[in-house]
Amino acid sequence: MSFDAATGEVAREILRHEFIELYAHHDADGIAAAAILGTALARRRKQFRLRIVKEITSDILKSKEAVVLCDLGSGRDDLPLETIVIDHHTSYFTGKFHCNPRLFGIDGELELSGAGAAYRVANHMGDNRDLSGLVTLGILGDGQIVRGENRAIVDEGIALGVIESKGGPLFHGKELKDSILYSINPYLPGISGEPSLLDELTDSIKKEPVLRGLLSKIVILTAESLSESALNQLYGERYQLPREVIDDAGTLMAIVDACGKTDNGSIGVEICMRSTHDVDYAWEIFTEYRLMVINAVKNALIEGKKENYYEIHPHYIVSEVADIFIRDLAFPSPVIVAGKEDDRIHISIRVTTSPEEGLGQVVHNLSRDCGGTGGGHKTRAGATIPSGKISQFVKGVREAVAV
Repeated sequence: MSFDAATGEVAREILRHEFIELYAHHDADGIAAAAILGTALARRRKQFRLRIVKEITSDILKSKEAVVLCDLGSGRDDLPLETIVIDHHTSYFTGKFHCNPRLFGIDGELELSGAGAAYRVANHMGDNRDLSGLVTLGILGDGQIVRGENRAIVDEGIALGVIESKGGPLFHGKELKDSILYSINPYLPGISGEPSLLDELTDSIKKEPVLRGLLSKIVILTAESLSESALNQLYGERYQLPREVIDDAGTLMAIVDACGKTDNGSIGVEICMRSTHDVDYAWEIFTEYRLMVINAVKNALIEGKKENYYEIHPHYIVSEVADIFIRDLAFPSPVIVAGKEDDRIHISIRVTTSPEEGLGQVVHNLSRDCGGTGGGHKTRAGATIPSGKISQFVKGVREAVAV
């Protein structure tokens, strides 16, 4: 069976039901996938309930309704076999209705996201090509590249006029100055979260072309602290989405991601489904979320580099902080960032070089041994385990990546 045939089979199975329980992961990719499927279902006048979740819980496993999982589910081997899974993570699910590019020789790590897989399913439900712009949220949010399946979807969107491409600074926000102030993609040491320094920077370049001068100053101030990949994130190809409520794809991705991580996933879905009702509130969430991430990174830098393990607060920013440590600041691999929530601990793990079996597989096995759940990609993974098992988990990660 081809990937196209599998997406068609999944679409037909979804449409066969009168009511769908639709669940999606709480990051930008998952929320975009949910919005794509939700819009496709609404256009077919199908009834559904959509919820954004951090992880699969017992009530999902025990549901008597038809369950569709977006951007999660592949990493579980205990799902009911009738569950419908649309995902791109390392796969353990053995059910029939499983749409995952990895099962068909497509690179789910870099070349197709959960949103991309959902888009392919949605287009078997009807002509939903106008939703191709939302796939860029999955590409950008999961650090993918525009190649292979992603390239085909982006090109489709460009041809239809729902995606536009041009060069520009890759900061996210309303205005360039605020975008730099709240920058965490990349994090700019000494600039992110420092309004007084940013004022000095902008005042010092009034006689120069503003963008060129500002970017040059940023490079000079941060070059010793930032990795090469982080410096390459300052300027490049950016996507505009003229059909969406927020037309800059990177900014839309960042806002939706912030909404999902702060338990405001429904607002992220609304915006992706082109509602303007809560846009102002979403901007507030975006700003507060980024300041939390910036402050957590600052505190870690003040404390100094530790032996790969960092505990931060609140727990829902662990993924962003882990990305910054290894992507932007080149901390030693592996980076393990943890945040406690009651008697559980949420962990994000990043490595520069994948272990032979892939980091997602390592984390899946370790989290299961610790009485929790986890998985992910070759170099990025996450887990939720009982807090009393953290020492066992950290030791296992270090041994698996030969630190």
